[in-house]
Amino acid sequence: MNKKVTAPEIVRYDGKRHAAGVSYLARQIANTMGLPLYIAEDIGHAGYCHDIGKEYLPAALWDKPDKLTAEEYERMKQHTRLGFEVLRWSEFQRFAAQAALEHHEKWDGSGYWGYKGESISLTGRIVAVADVYDALRTARPYRPAWDCGRIIGYMESERSRSFDTEVVDALLHFLKQERAQKSEVNLL
Repeated sequence: MNKKVTAPEIVRYDGKRHAAGVSYLARQIANTMGLPLYIAEDIGHAGYCHDIGKEYLPAALWDKPDKLTAEEYERMKQHTRLGFEVLRWSEFQRFAAQAALEHHEKWDGSGYWGYKGESISLTGRIVAVADVYDALRTARPYRPAWDCGRIIGYMESERSRSFDTEVVDALLHFLKQERAQKSEVNLL
C-alpha cells in the first residue's frame, strides 16, 4: 500500500464525519504542541485513518445500541490490530499505522494492549485525545452527545491516567484559542 487512504475507503457508520473530526483535532493538537507542519499533517492524516480496522468488523458490532458482551468487546478491540495490519506495510502510512494500533491505549497502561506512557507513540497519544473528544461530542447508538463543558471536565480528570497531560493541555489550549477567535468574529 503506497498511497494514503482516502474517505471512500473508510468507514460505514458516521465514520467519515468522525474521521474528519479526529483528523482536524489531531492536526491542531500537533500544531499547538509546536510540531513541524509536515509532522502535524501526517498526524492529522493518521487521525483520519485511525478506525480503518472497523471496516473488517460487522456493522452490527460497532452500531450496537447496548453494552457489548465480553466476547463482543474482545472482538471490537481487534479493530486496532486490523487497522495496523492494513496500514503498516507502507512507510507513507507509518503515522497512520501507529494511530490505528494505539488510539485506545491509556497513559497508565490500562488500554486495549497495555502500552503505557511514552511507550505509546506521540501520534497514538495525540489521536487518542482527539478521538475521545470527537466521539464524546457526537451522539452514538448507546449514548447521547456530551456538551463541551462536560467533555473538557472529563479530559481534565483523565490527565495522567488515560491521557498524556501535555497532549490534553494542547487540546485545551487550542479549544480556548478557537473559542476566543469565534468570540472576536461575533463582535465584528
